[in-house]
Amino acid sequence: MPTEATSPDRRYLVTGHFHNTLGYKVFRQLGCHDWLLIYTLGGQGRFRYSRGTFTTQPHDVVLIAPWVYHGYEVEESAGHWELLWAHFVPPAEWLPYLRWPTVVEGLMKLSL
Repeated sequence: MPTEATSPDRRYLVTGHFHNTLGYKVFRQLGCHDWLLIYTLGGQGRFRYSRGTFTTQPHDVVLIAPWVYHGYEVEESAGHWELLWAHFVPPAEWLPYLRWPTVVEGLMKLSL
């Protein structure tokens, strides 16, 4: 079983940019205490969830609600994955905007 990853400290917004190669993996059995947004710039990422997996392509956006089991890694066939990420705690008035097409409860995906 992979090592459990933690989420950043409680802050309103924490962002970053990664360009990873094979071997990059994150696993969160209990999810994060905040929302997580991941935008694929290049390569591919493979997301794991309670019922299976899916792969992201450039311009796909994944949104993960708090406390949702998930994992993600560089898709082996792509060899790399460049992504932007943001952990955030939205104000209550944002919640209606966070209702996206659902892969599984709490895990959503859009293709732009």
